[in-house]
Amino acid sequence: MEKKYAIAFHPSEEIIEKVKQIKLDLASKIGWYNSKNSLAHITISKFKLHSTKIELVSNELGKICKHIQPVDVILSKFSSYPNGTFYLCPNDLSSLALKKLMKQINTSLSIKLSYKSTNPHLSIARKLETEKLETAIRSFSCVDLNFLCDTVIIRELDLEKGQYKIVKQFKLEGQTPINQQGVLF
Repeated sequence: MEKKYAIAFHPSEEIIEKVKQIKLDLASKIGWYNSKNSLAHITISKFKLHSTKIELVSNELGKICKHIQPVDVILSKFSSYPNGTFYLCPNDLSSLALKKLMKQINTSLSIKLSYKSTNPHLSIARKLETEKLETAIRSFSCVDLNFLCDTVIIRELDLEKGQYKIVKQFKLEGQTPINQQGVLF
């Protein structure tokens, strides 16, 4: 059976809890909204795949992550997209570092990706009507959150709940690749 998956950066538990509180605060002002119950994450890419092949992607992503150095991420402001998405934005240095890692991961995978993120952000709400988006923008103006981005996850869409669930997680280890040339054994 073909399923929907996403690859994402997974922040620290402290950031997950703080984002959960922001989402609850927003819900108290505007009511229910899309992404209200979604765990904090920064999407890297999305794809569809037969569930029997996810282990191959998992193995491939695990090998990629071993050679990626963790990066410090500072979430420095709130912003929004015209489509009704309200999100936390990394500062310029964090954004550049995340974009580099996203490109490295996406170009190293052998599967066909249906979506590749080019603008790292941590969504608070999606598909907000104009009035609700304006309320969110007025209600949340300053933020200063930071974490060591050292984990990448594979998320699978749970059709019954309409939410993604984490099915695999990988640590960014920053190992230096072994130079295969000149290695005898």
